[in-house]
This record gives sequence, C-alpha cells and structure tokens, in this order.
Amino acid sequence: MSLLSKVLSNREKRKKENTVSSAEHEKEMSFLDHLEELRWHIIRILIAIMVGAVGVFIYREKVFGFLTAPYYPEFPFNAFICKLNPGQCSSGPPAFNAVETTEQFQQALYMGFFGGLVMAFPYIVWEVWRFIKPGLMKEEQKKLRGNVLIISLLFFIGLAFSYYILTPLTVTFLVEFKLSPEVINEFRPSSAIDTVTNTMLAGAIMFELPMVVYYLSLLGILTPGFMREYRRHAFVVLLIIAAAITPGSDMFSLALITIPLVFLYELSIVVSALVNRRRNKELA
Repeated sequence: MSLLSKVLSNREKRKKENTVSSAEHEKEMSFLDHLEELRWHIIRILIAIMVGAVGVFIYREKVFGFLTAPYYPEFPFNAFICKLNPGQCSSGPPAFNAVETTEQFQQALYMGFFGGLVMAFPYIVWEVWRFIKPGLMKEEQKKLRGNVLIISLLFFIGLAFSYYILTPLTVTFLVEFKLSPEVINEFRPSSAIDTVTNTMLAGAIMFELPMVVYYLSLLGILTPGFMREYRRHAFVVLLIIAAAITPGSDMFSLALITIPLVFLYELSIVVSALVNRRRNKELA
C-alpha cells in the first residue's frame, strides 16, 4: 500500500506541475479520486481479458490442439531435432486422460484466461502507461515514449521462441523420461497445458530483460560497466538457467537456448550504455 500511495501522490504532484488548474480543482483531486481512476483502469483491463477469454473458450478445441502440438513428433522443431539426432526422436503422441469430472471444464476456463491475458497484453501495458504517465515530467514521458510497443514486441517474441523451440525440448524430455519401462506415460490435460503455458510465460518474461535493464539504468541502479565487469558470472548463470529449463538436452539443444540468452544480455549492455550516455549529457 505504501508503494501505491507513493505512486498516487506523485501523480497528483505532477498533475499540478504540468497543468494550469484552479486551486479548487487541484483540491478536488484527492487520494480517493486517484484510487477511483486506478479502479477504472483495472476494470478496463479485466474487460479486455474477458473478451479474449470468451473467444478462446468458444474455440477451445483448436486452442487445446495448438497448446499440445509440441508434444507430437510432427511438430516442426521435433521433426528437425529428430533428423539431426535420431536418438531424440519422439516415440509417438502421448495419451491425454482426464480423471476428474470437472477437469476438462476447468482447463477450458484456464485456457481462456491464459489466451485472454496474452491477447490483451499490449492493451494492459497501455493502460498501465496511461495511469503512470500523468505522474511523470514531460522529459520523463519522452524517455519512455514507444515503450508500450517495445515491451509488447519483446513479450510476443519471447512467447514465439518458447513455443517453437523451448517448449518442444522440455516436453519431449518429459514425455520420453521413465522411471521404468513398465510405467506408461498418460498425461492429464491440466498437466500438459500447465507445462506449455508456464514455459511460454517464462520465455516471454525472459525476453523482457532489455527493458528491465533500461528502467534500472534510467534510475541509475545499473550501469554498463557493472554488467561488463560481471559478464563472465552472468554467462555462467545463464548457462545454468538454460540447463534447468532444458533438462536432459544434448549440447546442441543447450547451446540453442544459451545463445539467445547471451544475446539478450549483450543487448541489455548496449541499452544500458545508451541510457547512461544520455544521462551524462543531461548532467553535463
């Protein structure tokens, strides 16, 4: 609540500085007024998610087929890996069995929420920007111009990378892994969907690294010198992350995941350097 109070207080202060209003009007913009404005931003976000969720629920069969496609050997990346390394070929499509009465309905609702969240993501970021913008100086607003587009673009690139490359590697290992040849893998739809959606979201968040570095650099918390100094340490951490999200993968698969992570880190250094250079010019 203290962070929210700080944001709302800053919005009110900046509005007074950036607009020529009467004293009575400024007095009317109370803390509760800002909370009311925040409430409507949240309501519009929820409506956008609900609209997308309804569409996904209507076409749930196609969406389920899309989400579970990486489990099948015909999936493009699975077929590609199979040609390179026949030892990693999938033995066949898994069996999905719902064991609870409400499981399929619950998963339809979950897919709807996930799909609605993904489709509404650019609008969600835009609504957050609309709420924060009045609390910023004009110079600060210029620095953040275009961020809604960049954040959304990185989010969808991360989703695509995770779906077409990261997810097949993960689920293929999980499908083929067995405690004993006598144990048959039969997956619940909830487990299959959770694995794919969680992996996709993890990839989408991972690809937001340049923007996180951008904001931290704007605040002066992160510098390109610090990132360069600890580059080797960062690469070791990235390698561990790549190994963790691709269990049981060979060196080729591990490199396939590590290279984009290293690229994102190097891109983040460039972003931090550009921000730092601009800050130095402003202070000069």
